Amino acid sequence: MSSPAPANTTPAPYSCTIAAKLIVLETPPATKKNKKPAAKKVNKNKQFNFIFEASQQNYTQFLNTILSTHHINNYVATENNTFTCKVQVPPAKVAEACDIEDFAEYEAMVNVVLENKPNKPIGVTVELVQVEKYAKKKPRRTNETGDSESSGNEDDEEIAENGLTKLDLELARCRSLIEKRHQNDHDGGYTYVDASTGDSVALTPFMMKEWARAIYDGTATTAQPPQTNTFDPANRHASLLRGRSASSASTATTAAPSDIAHMATIFNGFLAMACPDLNAISSTPKKKALDGISDSPLCSPRNTPTKLSRFLQHAEENLGVRNATSYEGSFRNKGYGPDILHLVDNTALSAMGLAEGDVIRLKQSAPRWWNLSSKRKRADDDIGGPAEPPQEPRTPPNIKVRFDKRFHGGGSARLYGPRMTPGRAPPNQDFDWFYFCEARNQWIPMPDNYVPVIDGAPDDDFM
Repeated sequence: MSSPAPANTTPAPYSCTIAAKLIVLETPPATKKNKKPAAKKVNKNKQFNFIFEASQQNYTQFLNTILSTHHINNYVATENNTFTCKVQVPPAKVAEACDIEDFAEYEAMVNVVLENKPNKPIGVTVELVQVEKYAKKKPRRTNETGDSESSGNEDDEEIAENGLTKLDLELARCRSLIEKRHQNDHDGGYTYVDASTGDSVALTPFMMKEWARAIYDGTATTAQPPQTNTFDPANRHASLLRGRSASSASTATTAAPSDIAHMATIFNGFLAMACPDLNAISSTPKKKALDGISDSPLCSPRNTPTKLSRFLQHAEENLGVRNATSYEGSFRNKGYGPDILHLVDNTALSAMGLAEGDVIRLKQSAPRWWNLSSKRKRADDDIGGPAEPPQEPRTPPNIKVRFDKRFHGGGSARLYGPRMTPGRAPPNQDFDWFYFCEARNQWIPMPDNYVPVIDGAPDDDFM
């Protein structure tokens, strides 16, 4: 008879519940009484099931399961890199928990578990400070079997002190070199000049990331971007630039004048629609203005001193701008009128003392008031007879301006006319012109380089 087979002395694996407590240091928010509060220990409790067996692989798996259960992904245990944990195996009490610092102690603890087969959860306590300390010394990751990896990408997987891998830090360094070389002077963006086409190309975050990786891989430099589809000149044709070809240097050279001429044609088209009286910037024929576009302030008759007074009076009476007429002197000194008020910066108007809301009201209503005023003038000109040259817009017949001719030697003469017009007074003139401002209810000196247009007889009222 054959002898019986020897009995297997290795205990069978045993599954039980683990109550894992992680002790972390947290600093409470600062208060007025305690501006620098001290860090306090906080317990974080988790539970999981684990199958115990006496092996080195099971030891590292046990430690990594504790970390993953508490969502600690920046650190890992290996055969040569373990951290201390305190384990309480029932029926032992909490005070009788033992420290597990190496595989020998873990193996002894596992033998107790396999022998007693406890029904209650096994208590495990880990301090995060210990995990961070040992993970920094041995930062290499392990594979799924618990063996230490030794691939050619060990440097890429090594964890730095701030939780980033060495690859992340190296890519950040490469990106900083790109930013330093291609940063714009006028803003926070980045632009590089394509050596093959001469184009200035704005760098997007995705392009910066791809360029940094190419520098890390050794396929690009800070001066030469990678040869990828993202940086291919054929993939970034602008919709307004036609006829550009990157097939040769000569073709790119001859295409540049064509692009400039094309852009000038487009700009002239917009300019001609907005104001047909302005000269185009190139020799291309001007386009005919569209109906109604000529009402734009750019093409309206030139501004006159009385328009500013009437507009400010309109703003004060109809727009709710308090004391608008009192700012006429400041507006006139700056050369501001209703024809350009919408182009003036808000800060300049606020510096005069206007409230922010009044600044908005004036700027929004100025173009509308100017256009309506110009339409009324054209309508009155059509009814009254042939229109005068555009450089001298006529005031409607029902509007008369009172002029005062004040002689240097004393005395004055009252006269009336429809408007003022650009002009120069004789050098030896022995009198000064004044006009009456209805909005301010006072006489104002005639602006420089303006003379009155008189169409009535002088008043007999001498002063």
